[in-house]
Amino acid sequence: MVKILANGDIVPDGDPRAQASVTQRRPPAAKATPPAAAPSNTSSAGGFVDNGENVIVGDLARAVGIYGKTVKVMERDVPLIYILVAGILALLWISGNTNAIRMAVFAFMLYVMYTQYTKAQRGGSAGGQPPDDNSSGGHVINRGRPR
Repeated sequence: MVKILANGDIVPDGDPRAQASVTQRRPPAAKATPPAAAPSNTSSAGGFVDNGENVIVGDLARAVGIYGKTVKVMERDVPLIYILVAGILALLWISGNTNAIRMAVFAFMLYVMYTQYTKAQRGGSAGGQPPDDNSSGGHVINRGRPR
C-alpha cells in the first residue's frame, strides 16, 4: 500500500515520512453540540417561519386566521389549514383549472425560498458559534477561526 503525504508525495507505507505523517495527525475532535436555541412559539418579526415550523401550518394559517385550529378526521387531529388547502386544490382540479394550481404552487415555492433566504441572511440557520473541529458546520463557506 502507499500513502499520499500532505505535500502530494506518494510514498510506501514503510517510509519514515509516511509514519511521521500518521503520528503528526491529531485525533479527530468530538462533534460539537449545537448551542441550545431559545424556544419560540411565535412568529419572528417579519412573520416568517420559525425553526422547523411548517410554512402551511404556520404562515398560511396565520394569514387566513385559522392558526392552531384542528379538525378530527378518522380519530386524528388534522390542522384545519390542510383541509382548506386540499379542498381548494380539489375544487381547482375538478373545474379543470390546472394552470391556477401551477401558479399557486409556483408562488408557494417562491415564498418558501424567500423565507428561507431571509432566515439565512438574519443568521437563523447559522446556529451561533462555529464548531470546534474547524469544519464549516454544514455551511458552504468555511471562514475559519478568527485570529
